[in-house]
Amino acid sequence: MNFYPKGWNTYKFIVTPIEFEDLIDEFYIVKKDKNVIINEYKIFYEKLISNYKFEWKNDFKYFNFLPIGLTNNLEKNKENNAIEPSVGINFFVLHFFGKEKKLHSNFSYTQFPEKVMGLELTYPKELYYYEKKGNDVKIIKKIECNEIENYNEVYKKLIGKINKVSKNLIIIEEKEIRTNIKLSINAKEKIRNTYFLRSNNLRIK
Repeated sequence: MNFYPKGWNTYKFIVTPIEFEDLIDEFYIVKKDKNVIINEYKIFYEKLISNYKFEWKNDFKYFNFLPIGLTNNLEKNKENNAIEPSVGINFFVLHFFGKEKKLHSNFSYTQFPEKVMGLELTYPKELYYYEKKGNDVKIIKKIECNEIENYNEVYKKLIGKINKVSKNLIIIEEKEIRTNIKLSINAKEKIRNTYFLRSNNLRIK
């Protein structure tokens, strides 16, 4: 079935490897091995919290395990015959603009790997199902995300699990910068050692 998304729900978070494993445990990963993903996240996380400066040319191997798609039923997400999108997980980066005292995250991790801070859930806000005959495209129906099973049974459940182990990230420079990023309580002390925070003289409250 053909569909395309319009708009995106996103949810940024930082968790430990153990919490990441628990987070994805009850779901299926589309076309990838779960054990490999869990192990690769652990390797990435250990690098992240060691004040290591990622450089794409030499370190892209640490990022290869993402993006992934999560679903509660692989039958819905067969290759070339998906009936709804899976829930995406990928990296997110943070930019700190000292003059403005603001954080921005709308940049690519392939362009700025040294600014990677954690992971991000993504899911479409709307889906448009369509038929294509030759060059003609006909919209069949529009569906809001709250009508889609993977949104309700995967995306929202993931957010619930993240919220149980985390609080909003607050970064301090000269003043507090409050964010919507969820930081695991167990990851808090380790994350202080990321290259992004240290290179910008930023602290976590």
